[in-house]
Amino acid sequence: MRTVFADRGAWFDWAGRDVRYALRQLRRNPAFSAVAIATLALSIGGIAAIFSVFDAILLRPLPYADADRLVMVWDDMSKSEGDATFFSTPAEWIEWRRLNTVFIDLACSQPATAMLSGDGEPEEARARKVTWNLWSVLGVQPAFGRAFTEEEDDTGARVVMMSHGLWQRRFGGAADIVGRRISVNDDTY
Repeated sequence: MRTVFADRGAWFDWAGRDVRYALRQLRRNPAFSAVAIATLALSIGGIAAIFSVFDAILLRPLPYADADRLVMVWDDMSKSEGDATFFSTPAEWIEWRRLNTVFIDLACSQPATAMLSGDGEPEEARARKVTWNLWSVLGVQPAFGRAFTEEEDDTGARVVMMSHGLWQRRFGGAADIVGRRISVNDDTY
């Protein structure tokens, strides 16, 4: 019967022989070795990149209060109109919110585009039309200023909230941005 130390010694001996053999093969055929090493490096890099995206999108929690309790609801019109996802109309959202007995609250968000002009070159920015209560549903507050109110939403007041990136890039991080008038889609907000 062998001891544990003898088995470990044998393993290190086998590993040493394998390493010496691999080094001899690398010297004997350097072109093949370079291709094999490059293939391994690209494969490992690709897998690391895929995992980074997977981790950021699926594994890490969203940066919102009670992120595990957030859900997204949309209309599935694929059987009747062909579009798989269809954003609800304001009237539907009002009814969903009025008849809601399941969720704490419902907020509505629709994709939009915004053409910024006035200060500098015109710039197209990704935007979203949102209801006044989106910020409370997400459990977030703006870094500067305030979120818009239900009254402003009901009256169609032209109020804009912008991302930190847009504030830095387009307005140079100006401290007086709150309350300032900007031109969006040729309208003053």
